[in-house]
Amino acid sequence: MIVWWLFVGWVVERAQMSMSFIPSAFNGYGCIDEVNRRKTVAPMCYRVLVPWLVWLIERIPWARGRRLTLVYEPFRIVTIGLALWATAQAFGPTTALLTAVLLPLTFLFDYWDWAVELFAIVAALTGQLWLALIGAVLLASSRETAPLVAVAYWLTTGDWQGTIAVGALTALTMLGVRLWAGEKTLNCDRLMWSHNRKDVRALFDNRPFYLSETAIALVITALTLAAIATGVVGWPIAALILISGWIMARAAETRVFVVCLPWCAQFLLNTGGFK
Repeated sequence: MIVWWLFVGWVVERAQMSMSFIPSAFNGYGCIDEVNRRKTVAPMCYRVLVPWLVWLIERIPWARGRRLTLVYEPFRIVTIGLALWATAQAFGPTTALLTAVLLPLTFLFDYWDWAVELFAIVAALTGQLWLALIGAVLLASSRETAPLVAVAYWLTTGDWQGTIAVGALTALTMLGVRLWAGEKTLNCDRLMWSHNRKDVRALFDNRPFYLSETAIALVITALTLAAIATGVVGWPIAALILISGWIMARAAETRVFVVCLPWCAQFLLNTGGFK
């Protein structure tokens, strides 16, 4: 079954690469070497999973110079596939398929961490401790939302011992990454609400406005709030992602709301009369 989801991941990544693969020194493929040299700014300096994987694999002589084809793209295909597989375990295969359909709404820049985030948090929602522990390590070395893995596991299981284990592993991994990278300057304001408010006010300056990033962020927000109102399982996670996305991130960079998509998909399926 995982192989089937890897195929879907390949399809999604084909779309993502076509739409958003523009190497930049500030994110994704373009900042791998700067992260490994510890010369890039926060938060990318703490997103070390792919840069470290590239460094490790390139120690193999025949792998040098093949990071895009041998490491970066296979990593993205596998993590997208695993994220959708985990979504199928937690929400059902139909919800996972609709999540895959919704994913292109979030494609704008070249980032790999969103798929790790989706996998880790949704894997914790399956209630399987081993998946939550794996997700905790992967996300703690990929994105600042890693503590939500422990929250998701607790919401699903109520298992305090397992939750403490997931939380402790998350904290240790994040601490290790911080000690390795050192303190860096943040590349944007810590609080982004004022920027997001300006984007919303300028919504109709976009042509066409209904296809703009801000419009997409508003649609995802509305669907997520509607899903939360129905009391779906794990809704506090979606609420936290929504709040942090509007207050601490640029909402128009809609990848910050990727984790909300399974709840959006679940709501659409429920209201559309699908089983």
